[in-house]
Amino acid sequence: MKKADKDFIKRFDLWLLQGLPKINNDTESKNAINHKRLKIYKYMFNLGKIFALLSFCCGILVLLVSFDERLKNKDFLIDFLPCVNMLGILFFACCCVVYIFIFLNFISFRITKQIPLNNVTPYSKVSRLTKFFMQFFSMIAVVVLCLLGIYVHIGFFSPLILLCLTPQIKCIYIDEKGALYAGFVIFFRIPIGLYPIKNDESLYYCEYYHSQSTIPYRCQQLTRCIIDDGYIIKLSILGFATHIDSARLIKILANRVILQENTKQAQDNKINIRDYHG
Repeated sequence: MKKADKDFIKRFDLWLLQGLPKINNDTESKNAINHKRLKIYKYMFNLGKIFALLSFCCGILVLLVSFDERLKNKDFLIDFLPCVNMLGILFFACCCVVYIFIFLNFISFRITKQIPLNNVTPYSKVSRLTKFFMQFFSMIAVVVLCLLGIYVHIGFFSPLILLCLTPQIKCIYIDEKGALYAGFVIFFRIPIGLYPIKNDESLYYCEYYHSQSTIPYRCQQLTRCIIDDGYIIKLSILGFATHIDSARLIKILANRVILQENTKQAQDNKINIRDYHG
């Protein structure tokens, strides 16, 4: 293996764009997965989400005390409020640091050279009314959170940090040699460049309807998976920013797919291998 390739594998790849991390750069053996590094990646993402949640909860408490007359009369809450306010700011700062680090790590894999590419995930047709309502409610949510963040507590900006710094796939491309690339965007479909994605046995396409939301909607994802103790475990999930036609992508992935029509647990992060029908 070339030295450049070895150095590339040693890099932190938090989103697993280049496949699963291997022990001692062993790219051949399937049993050489570096589980310690995978745990570090998982802890980093969870840490950022925990800081965001704690900051948001502090903002909620400040909001409740500000507008609820009964809570204003409780001396212990009034005395504790400055502490909550400062903790919320601290948690927000920690959330920003963690997610900015994760985002900078992600964009370090961006390629700038021009490559002839073919789009394998054309957009699927979505009604203009559905698209309008999705954008309208997104704008309303952003405006409300911004107003609360400015006038009540900075912790209300935490969900926006997670949304703005979480990359989503716009399109999947393939080059002349068969290598996969993805064009990524962030919130409101702001493009952040083109990134190589290693197509190996750990890369799966997943599609299901999210039934836990008020209005069920279709989720389409690329995910890295491992098979462990009779389960398929999703490790890194990259969602699509728009609905795509996945027929050609499924063929390229050699039918490594998790579809709700074949696998009832498709929306879970841990799928029993006996229920999987790819």
